[in-house]
Amino acid sequence: MMLSMPIVLALLFLGITLLTWLVIFGSTKLMASYKNNFTESASTNLSQMFLFIDEKKLFAINIIAIILVPIIIFIVFDLLFYAVLAGICVLVLPKFMYRLLKKRRIAEFDAVLPDSIAQIAGAMRAGATLPMAMEVMVQETKGPISQEFSLLLREHRVGVTIDEAFENLGERVASADLQLVITASRIAREVGGNLAEIFERLASTMHEKATMEGKIKALTSQGKLQGWIVGMLPVGMVLVLFQMEPRSMEPLISSVFGWGVIAIFVLLELVGMFVIQKIVSIDV
Repeated sequence: MMLSMPIVLALLFLGITLLTWLVIFGSTKLMASYKNNFTESASTNLSQMFLFIDEKKLFAINIIAIILVPIIIFIVFDLLFYAVLAGICVLVLPKFMYRLLKKRRIAEFDAVLPDSIAQIAGAMRAGATLPMAMEVMVQETKGPISQEFSLLLREHRVGVTIDEAFENLGERVASADLQLVITASRIAREVGGNLAEIFERLASTMHEKATMEGKIKALTSQGKLQGWIVGMLPVGMVLVLFQMEPRSMEPLISSVFGWGVIAIFVLLELVGMFVIQKIVSIDV
């Protein structure tokens, strides 16, 4: 039985893809280097977010996705350009996922930090020491802030000074508000002062700052949405034209002039998105 042309092309692309990846990863040294870099990055990033997942399983899933996703995209759309683009996206996806998860975790941490600092200040006013006040806060809260301060307290129990434990916390959580708390705590212990009162003022300041940031975010949300629409509209138009007029669009991906046009297009897109982001980003 004769095979149809799309099936033949799909099988051919499958063979070429597998051969390419065998050539790339066939070298034991290269494969070991990629595996080590991937597993070390996954272990470091996930452990910092208290996500304990087997790095070897993630690596296996990553390799399978790199091979299978382009093949599926090629079979569905019957375009090599889409398949190559999908393969590149899968290859860089883990880094973007780590950044996204860290950003969400820090946002969740910052959202409850003022109330947690106020709770620590209240416990200190009642006569508790700073470690005891943090222990009370850890027991009554959940999420990233409870995990991070619990690790801080465990470090302090095994002999790490409270200042060093706070510095380690600041390295794990890249939060500007947390840096204010760490600096205030260190200065209060070095030069003296009522740490509970300082924490209360910090909590009040951070509450006001969060309120102001919320208002600014609401006022600039329309501009951000417009930036995304303007940025993605040309991309959507190109994809639609590839579906409607593939022959007319083929020179765009099969000629040197077409690749130059794509490069200019991508450059202008990035410049436009950068300018819009700078316009709507207001630092408090």
